[in-house]
Amino acid sequence: MADGAKSVLYSESTGMDGQRRIWVDSSVIESPLKLNVPVGKKIDLWAFVGNKKQLQILPPENELVKMRERYGAGKEEWQLAWDAGSDQEADIMRKLGGFLEIGCRHESAGKFRLTLPALAIDLKLAKVESPIVIFVSGSLFELWQPEAWTEKIVIPNVREFTNEVIDVTGAV
Repeated sequence: MADGAKSVLYSESTGMDGQRRIWVDSSVIESPLKLNVPVGKKIDLWAFVGNKKQLQILPPENELVKMRERYGAGKEEWQLAWDAGSDQEADIMRKLGGFLEIGCRHESAGKFRLTLPALAIDLKLAKVESPIVIFVSGSLFELWQPEAWTEKIVIPNVREFTNEVIDVTGAV
């Protein structure tokens, strides 16, 4: 882990301004997304919508990112016929087409700026001038609405949860 990098498991609440911008500490974003962006430079990242309407941001070299970029290039083999609307391929193309492009600028030695597309607001995946929760574990980097995050982290039965943690991690 790089000097100053956050632990493997990390969550925090931050804010999004009226221009859909979120500032994130370098120590939070660089390692999970494998970013090597010089200060002052901007790249575009891709995110998909998870099962609880969270945005999962993918590292630039992720295989889904590469497929999304190929799809977006309009390659002939990725074109659907007019009658393919109910096919599995059409469903996959919709999901790839639903990826959101997020601007990522390395503002200073300690901060990155993420800029969400307007579509994220239109789809109610985020709210301007509102809090947003960042969750990081390993290479998983997610943005959550506070209400959805609270719903996700509720532990209704601590004994069952303890057993689930032991089963998944093998830790006691």
